[in-house]
Amino acid sequence: MHVVCPNCQAINRVDPERKDRQPVCGKCKTALEPRAPGFPVEVTDSGFEQEVVQAGVTVLVDFWSNTCPPCRRLEPHLKDLAREMAGKLKVAKVNVDSNRMVPGVLGIRAVPTLILFRGKEVARTSGYMPLSELRSFVNS
Repeated sequence: MHVVCPNCQAINRVDPERKDRQPVCGKCKTALEPRAPGFPVEVTDSGFEQEVVQAGVTVLVDFWSNTCPPCRRLEPHLKDLAREMAGKLKVAKVNVDSNRMVPGVLGIRAVPTLILFRGKEVARTSGYMPLSELRSFVNS
């Protein structure tokens, strides 16, 4: 799996199955916390390029807000989708209340907005959808 260093933002390859030692960044030697596959990843403006655009896998990004009821209803479906498609799909979440640059550049006008990236944007939809529709959106 790819892990972005919290110190220098370098992308590191980490084997999540290897438990014998703590992974460290190859560039600055900062300890890394590999994220378990199958869980949505919180992404900020500063980490968007590395976590989404350069991820090397398909990434579904949820642009959401704490004050949005449909966003809260969508959250468990995104967790289920991340678990089902672990290794094939990375699910990322961008809070538009605390990260304004990337949503502004991408023209996010409503939440929740879901964008599918494969190095670049390939599909976009807005609003709540059940898990079956999420699967269809990702597989299209």
